[in-house]
Amino acid sequence: MSDEKQCTCQPSIPHLNMQTRTWSCQSCGKALPTRGQVPPQRPLDLSGVPTPPKEEVPAPPKGEKKSIKESAQASRAVAMATAPTRRIAVAFVLLICLLMSATAMLWSLRDLNPPAETGDDGDIGDEGLTTLLLVQEELPGLNCSNGGHAIMTGLDGNRDGALHLDEVQKTSFICNGVNSEETDVNSALTKLEVITEGNSTCVMGGLLVMTGLDL
Repeated sequence: MSDEKQCTCQPSIPHLNMQTRTWSCQSCGKALPTRGQVPPQRPLDLSGVPTPPKEEVPAPPKGEKKSIKESAQASRAVAMATAPTRRIAVAFVLLICLLMSATAMLWSLRDLNPPAETGDDGDIGDEGLTTLLLVQEELPGLNCSNGGHAIMTGLDGNRDGALHLDEVQKTSFICNGVNSEETDVNSALTKLEVITEGNSTCVMGGLLVMTGLDL
């Protein structure tokens, strides 16, 4: 299209800037106004400043419509979740879980408790006394009609290592048998030996009492 009134370009300029879908000058390619368009007018002082692009406002999403069956199922699920019986059952289960957790925690704390401290020592008591043994020959009399030996035991009260008569707590008698001219039973005899100190049986020494039949 060529219109000298609307385009005042020089014919010598080649039309290298022609725009598509618009009326352009065949000589220079300048866009010409059409019947329904008005050429944009820019102020003289802002001719070198580009026009900012327009902001695109996103369109609001369209809501999807649910079917009657889906709406009914959703309403039923909400009603079941908010039912009083269901709330009671859920609360009961949570209470049981809480009690079990508390019990397990108490048992674990009980196992972690350190042992109690050792108590104070008691008062110092009297030192123990040594038990002594004394064997003496018993003459024929009330205790042994044919004689024998008296074995006396007791505690060494004065700690002198010897058993005195006032320290004797128990006395036992080993009596000899009655003499007889003819008998089938052998006589019982007693023999005493002194045990020196350092013996494995009596470390502090003592007496060895041996009894048996006179074969």
